[in-house]
Amino acid sequence: MPQIPDWAEANRPTALAQMRLLNEELAGRAFIAGDHLTIADITAMVALDFCKPARVEIPSDLANLYRWYETVKARPSAKA
Repeated sequence: MPQIPDWAEANRPTALAQMRLLNEELAGRAFIAGDHLTIADITAMVALDFCKPARVEIPSDLANLYRWYETVKARPSAKA
């Protein structure tokens, strides 16, 4: 599958804006939809994983998002 660097670059601002929004949402809870892991967390984890090939990383100032991502990625099911 051919990769299109311009597509990644064009969508970088949107990806970062959504990360900031999610960071704010995670300020008061452990997971996206509350206190327990849900399909929302799994979907968001996969979406963030897809950001890596585009070289879009979680900004260092998004502590809530980074904490959440590390928590979800540490689960045994995330390693499958």
